[in-house]
Amino acid sequence: MHTDSRISPSLEADEHAFRGDRARDRRDRIVLCYFLAALVYMIVALPAGMLYSLQFLQAYPFSGIEVFSPGRWRMVHTTAMTYGFLANALIGGVHWVAATVGARRVSSERLSALVFVIWQVVVLSTVAGLLAGSAQAIGWSETPVWIDPLVIAGLVLLAVNVLLPMLQTDQPICLTGRYVSFALAWSVSAYAIGNLVPQYFAGGAAGGAIAGLFGHAFIDVFAMAIGWGLLYYFVPAILSTPVANRRLALLGFWGLVILYPLGGICHFLYSPIPAYMQVGSIIATVGGAIAILATVAVFAAMISGKVAFLRENPAIRWFYAGMIFCGLACVQRICEVAPALQRTVHFTDWEIGRSHVLIFGAFGFWALGMMTHLLPRLLRATAWFRPSWNTWHFRLSCIGVLVMALDLAVAGLIQGSHWQDLAPWEASIVASVPHWLTRSLAGAVIILGQLLFVYNVALTALQMRDTPIGSSAVRANPLRESDDDSNTHGEPFAPGSKKTTLIIAGIGLCGPVVVSLGLATILVPSNLPEQSIEDVAREGIIHEFVELRERFPDRFTTYYGTVGYESYASALARGRDIYVEEACWHCHSQYVRPVANDSLRFGLVSEAREYRSVLHRPVLWGTRRVGPDLARAASRHANDWHIAHFFKPTSVVPVSVMPEYPWFFDEQGYPNRDGMAIITYVQWLGSWSGDQPPLGGEASNGSAVDLDNP
Repeated sequence: MHTDSRISPSLEADEHAFRGDRARDRRDRIVLCYFLAALVYMIVALPAGMLYSLQFLQAYPFSGIEVFSPGRWRMVHTTAMTYGFLANALIGGVHWVAATVGARRVSSERLSALVFVIWQVVVLSTVAGLLAGSAQAIGWSETPVWIDPLVIAGLVLLAVNVLLPMLQTDQPICLTGRYVSFALAWSVSAYAIGNLVPQYFAGGAAGGAIAGLFGHAFIDVFAMAIGWGLLYYFVPAILSTPVANRRLALLGFWGLVILYPLGGICHFLYSPIPAYMQVGSIIATVGGAIAILATVAVFAAMISGKVAFLRENPAIRWFYAGMIFCGLACVQRICEVAPALQRTVHFTDWEIGRSHVLIFGAFGFWALGMMTHLLPRLLRATAWFRPSWNTWHFRLSCIGVLVMALDLAVAGLIQGSHWQDLAPWEASIVASVPHWLTRSLAGAVIILGQLLFVYNVALTALQMRDTPIGSSAVRANPLRESDDDSNTHGEPFAPGSKKTTLIIAGIGLCGPVVVSLGLATILVPSNLPEQSIEDVAREGIIHEFVELRERFPDRFTTYYGTVGYESYASALARGRDIYVEEACWHCHSQYVRPVANDSLRFGLVSEAREYRSVLHRPVLWGTRRVGPDLARAASRHANDWHIAHFFKPTSVVPVSVMPEYPWFFDEQGYPNRDGMAIITYVQWLGSWSGDQPPLGGEASNGSAVDLDNP
C-alpha cells in the first residue's frame, strides 16, 4: 500500500504555529532580560542621583571617602540612567517590534544575546571605572576611553542584527522602521566621532563643537528617535487607530533626522566657536523642537475621542505623559536659546531641570510605559499583582518630575540674575539652597514610585506566574490587547523598504562624519599647531609650582624631583586628569562669555587660540556653574588658600557645597602628589592671559619661571 509522505495541511499549520511560539518565547526572553537589566540600573541610578544632591545641602553622608566622591557618583548617576536604564529598555523595545519592520525579528538570536552581554559589560565596567577614577570629559558620555571600542562594537552589532532583516523585506517601511533605522545607524558613527575625535584628534573649538554635536547629544538623539519609533508601534495598536496625519508625521520624522542632531552646539553658546555656527545651531534647535512638537500633535489627534484610554490603560498614560514632558522640554529649549534668556539661564539649574524632564520625564516614561504593558506577559503572569500600585507609581513619578522641573527652572532664573548683578558668588549659593532641598524631596518621591513598581514586578513574577506564555488566558488579559507580532495600524509611508532604509541609514551613518570633517576643516587653524604638554611647560613654569617646591621640599622631591620642564609637565597632566576624574568640569566652566557681565567678574573674554593645547583635548568648557568659572583662575588665590579649600572647602568659604578631598593629602595633612598636581593645574588655568586680578585670599605674584633664561 502506498503511503503519502507529505505532511497534511493541519500538521503543517501546527508545526508553523509551534515554531512561531518558540520564536516568540526566544524573543520574549531577550526582551525580558533587557527590561530586568534596565530596572536594576534604574534602582542604582536614582539613589546615586539622590546621594549626589545631598552634597548641595552640605549633608553628604560619605564625605571624605574617595570611592564615594560626589563627582564620581554624579557620573554614575547619569551613566546608569542613560546607558543602563534607558538604553536597555529601548533596545528591548526594538527587539519586541523588530518583526513588524523587517523580514524576520533579528538576523541572529545568538547575536542578540551577545549584544546584551556586551552592553552589560559596558555599563558595569563604566561604573567601576568611574568609581576608580577613570572618566572621559564628554558630557553624557563619560565612559572611560578604554571602554569606547567595546561600546562601538556593541552598537555596530546591534545595528547589523536589526537592520539587515529590514533590507531583506519587500514590504513598505513603516514609521517605526524609519526611526529605528536612523537611530541605530546614527548611533554608531555619532558615538565614535563624539567620543574619539575630541579626545584624540581635534581639540579647542573644533573639539568642543564636535563633542557638543555628537558626544553630549548622543543619548538624546538615540533615545528620542527610538522612543518615537516605538510609540508609533504601541499607541496605534493599543488605541486601534491609524496614524492621524501622515504628512505631519513625516514632517516630524525628517525634522528630527535633519535638524535635531545639529543643535548640540547650543550647549556652548557665546563660546569661542564661531558665531555663525552658533546661529546655525540655534536655527537647528528651534526647527528640531518644532518637528518634535509636530509629532506630539500627531499623537494628540490619535487620542482625540478616545480619552477613556488615559484612565483605563496604564501604558497609554505613561506614553502620553512622556509626550507632554517631551513637548515641555522642547519649549524650554526654544526659550533657552533665545539670546535674551540665554544670557541669564546658561550654566544654571535651568538646563539641569530640562535634562531631567527630557531624560526621565519623556524617555523614562516611554520606557516605563512599555514595561507596564509587556512585563506581565514576559513574566508569564495573568495580570499585575497590584494594578493599583501601577497607578501610584505613575502619580508619584509625575509629581516628582513636575515639581523638580518647575523648581529648577525658577532656581536657574534666580542664579542667573545674581550673577548678572555681580552679587557675591556665595549669594547665589545661599539663594539656591531652598531649591536644591526641593529637588532632593522631589527626587525622593520619584524613587518611592520606582521602588513600588519594582516591588510590584517582583510579586507579579513570584505569585502570578500560573499561566504559560501564549495561552488564551494571557491573550485575553486587557493589559495586553496588542501582543501580536504585528501592528496592523503601522501604516506604510514609502513605496519600497530597501531603498528608503538605505537612504535613512546612510544619512544616520554618514551625517556625523561629513559634519565633523567640515567642522575640523574650518575650526582647526593650519597656522596654529596644537601644543604638546612639553610645549606648554616650556612657555614658562608658573611661580606657584616653584613655591610648592619651596614650601614642601622633601615631599616635592619625592613626588616630582626637581623643578623642571619635565616635572612641571607631569604635574599639569596629572592635575588635568584629576580635574576630569572628580568631575570638577561638571560644576565649573572654563570659558568667559562676552555677556552677562562675565568679563567683569572673571576677566578677559575667552578666545579660540587659548585652547590649542593637548591639555584642552577634550575641551573642558562645562555646562554648569555651581562654582565660578576657572578659565582665569591663575594666581587669583595663593597656594595656601587652595590647600585649605581642597582639604575642607567650608574653612575658607562657609557656604561652599564643594566636596572635601582628603585623599589629596598625606597622613600629616600635607599635599601629596595628586594634591600638588591639582593645585598646579588650577593655578595654570589662564596664566597665559596675564589677566588675573585677585578675588580673595592672598594672591600670588603670578610670575612665570623660564629655566632657559633665568
